[in-house]
Amino acid sequence: MSLKHQLSSLLLCAILSSGFGLKAAEADSVPTDFNLCAHYSPGFSASKPWKVTISADGKALQVVPSAFGKKATTDKSQSTSTLTLAQLRELVAAVHTAQFFALKKRYSHPVTDNATLTLRVRMDGSSQEVEVYAPDRLKDDAEVRRFMKVWNAVLKDIPSPNAWQKPE
Repeated sequence: MSLKHQLSSLLLCAILSSGFGLKAAEADSVPTDFNLCAHYSPGFSASKPWKVTISADGKALQVVPSAFGKKATTDKSQSTSTLTLAQLRELVAAVHTAQFFALKKRYSHPVTDNATLTLRVRMDGSSQEVEVYAPDRLKDDAEVRRFMKVWNAVLKDIPSPNAWQKPE
């Protein structure tokens, strides 16, 4: 093989490998429009309701109302934290793995006064909100388990104010 062909082959390999590296890096990045909101509503129980919003820059704001009813909108505690790039990538990966954007809008079991979990995710120009009512009674539903993968990824990074509520 001539030197000219060897250099051409090396150049082609370098171009192809850098292109593949770029695609891998893109798949491993956090979309600039990424926003995830998780909301826990306890139903009729002594558990605390809470809501956390996580943005693409890693900023997380958790709001915990300190009372129920009308006063809950004004009397609340807030805490902020910052997720690492690795934590954000894990959340994005959980959304992809769970095929979150293919889930139905609502999953429910015919009971009353149970908890409701809500996830709202925006990324890559798409937006989806999914609500699961009585998640403990829907553990055998494959789609609810996909939802729970994302929910548990959130709980891994942002602890719930309810001590019993841990990622599974």
